[in-house]
Amino acid sequence: MAANAHAASDSIPPKKKARQGRSPGFPFISLGKALERAEVIRVAEGGRPKHFSPWDSIAKAWGVGPKTGPMKQTMAALGYFGLFEFEGAGEERSARLTDTALKILLDKQPISSERDALIQQVALIPAAHKDLREKWPGELPSDPTVETFLVRDKGFSEDGAKALIAEYKDTLSFAKIGKPAILPPTGKLENEHILSVQVGDLVQVDINGVLQVPTRARAIREREGQNWVFVEGSQTGIPMEQVTVIERGASAKASQPPTLPLETLPSEEWREERLLDDTGEEIFIRYKGDPSKERYEFIRDYLDFKLKRIKPLRAGDP
Repeated sequence: MAANAHAASDSIPPKKKARQGRSPGFPFISLGKALERAEVIRVAEGGRPKHFSPWDSIAKAWGVGPKTGPMKQTMAALGYFGLFEFEGAGEERSARLTDTALKILLDKQPISSERDALIQQVALIPAAHKDLREKWPGELPSDPTVETFLVRDKGFSEDGAKALIAEYKDTLSFAKIGKPAILPPTGKLENEHILSVQVGDLVQVDINGVLQVPTRARAIREREGQNWVFVEGSQTGIPMEQVTVIERGASAKASQPPTLPLETLPSEEWREERLLDDTGEEIFIRYKGDPSKERYEFIRDYLDFKLKRIKPLRAGDP
């Protein structure tokens, strides 16, 4: 009996471990924002496009890089809602607006029951939305209750569950069951730019095509015409086009952005020195490596050279 019991226990498959890391797929933007992106493509592609548009053309219309995380996630979101259909693969992949998307976008009546019905229909196309609607067909319970269901029963990470809850609520609010939905202005993005990031936002970073664990944006800096986002736990700046907003944070709670002392950066990183002229205007001197006598002498020689080339003011010059 003992031997048989032992054999039986050996045949029982091990329990599956709880899912960690990546959550099941869901739209990272709400339906209202997805329709804004779709409207931009509709206008850019001629008004009533039936053709498939190259990936690069769509990225250009949205003002993002074709290989960035925001681009990939936005394309996926429009697919989740049934607003885009795709063909091809890899660099040859292309997409076009579905008939449903065009019916919604081309209906400009202030009140339209047909448009409202289509919006309510596509709002529940994503599988994650269907699960939540089937679980709670009426009002949603508290966020912790929904989060527990998503993490424990549906395999979401905690951050993924929070992001889905926020997006799902936004989508339900936009769809307005039994009430007219509000469409964005023609060809314009009603909300902020797709890449807009604010201090305190929960963001996800795309590094070489790999999405990192969401974290909070702690500071934003502009250097040489490019915006850089600094996230909690890292002193390395990330190009804003590689950052996606998962959830808006309470940036107003931060009295001021945290400082980023450049003196603590490794010697191979860029250093920056800040000066104030007589009028209080800022002047920055930026260089790579450690400060040295030779470096400052080079800067001095360069400034002497520039001073010699500046023509003196003539009488009557402003």
